[in-house]
Amino acid sequence: MAGGGDGIARYEGRAVFVSGSLPGDRVRVRLLPARGGRLEGRVVELLEPSPARVAPPCPYAGRCGGCAWLALDLAAQRRGRADVVRDALVRIGRLEAPAEIPVVAVDPSGVPPGLGYRARIEAALGPAGERGRRAVGFRAAASHEVVDVERCAVASPPVAAAFERLRAAAAAGRVPPPIVEVEIAVGDDPAHVVATARLGAAVASREAARLADRLVAAWPGLAGLRLEPPAGAAASAVERGRTALTVTVPGPGGRPLPLEVPAGVFMQANPAVNARLVEAVARAVAPREGVRLLDLYCGAGNFALP
Repeated sequence: MAGGGDGIARYEGRAVFVSGSLPGDRVRVRLLPARGGRLEGRVVELLEPSPARVAPPCPYAGRCGGCAWLALDLAAQRRGRADVVRDALVRIGRLEAPAEIPVVAVDPSGVPPGLGYRARIEAALGPAGERGRRAVGFRAAASHEVVDVERCAVASPPVAAAFERLRAAAAAGRVPPPIVEVEIAVGDDPAHVVATARLGAAVASREAARLADRLVAAWPGLAGLRLEPPAGAAASAVERGRTALTVTVPGPGGRPLPLEVPAGVFMQANPAVNARLVEAVARAVAPREGVRLLDLYCGAGNFALP
């Protein structure tokens, strides 16, 4: 598997990235026009399934562009991630990789393994139809099409519940068309769910304030909302309620270190895995006086502050 979720095949000695295929599949593939020397293909027929292929636990797998690995059994998914790390070290980094790359799995309690872990999702909204009704879901792979999704299998319970309330508001025609994307996120407190809505076109500041008020009124249970203008627009964001999240990570000496994450700022999607990741990075870096660290693309300081 490639990092983006495509299966990798060989054709006349060249790598072909085949969306919808899994390691061990035997498939008939239609090659697409080469782009920048990269060969891509689409599965026309599944001739023989991989032994690791399973019925995905999500009915939208294969249409929604969000989860490319769900048709693999969980053990194979985790081996595949180790292979991606090995490829990054050996082929891209020209480094030596250990004989075995261990996989540390951390599953949240109360949800099936491999599901219900994302504390942050980004939903897309379709065009307005009759009486302003809109689809809510995720974009199809390599497409602007919005796949209408009733429930996201990998969203954490509070995020999934907020997503369903957004769907209800959009189905009632209460989410105006200038809003095209909505990020839903939660931190340590499962009751403190915040949303970052993004506009597809610039509007006047008074109209932006009115849109924010309308969305808050239509979407119960939000602790905070941030309404952002389109990229490159000179307008300011509009905020309602308390939009920052608290996300606790392991700090020096193992003490809990709460980080404040403003709405719309990048944060790791799996909090349980992130805590283990922070511990591993801190051990590997072993910071000491006189050593300078650069935390690039750091968001809320997830690694630098611990």
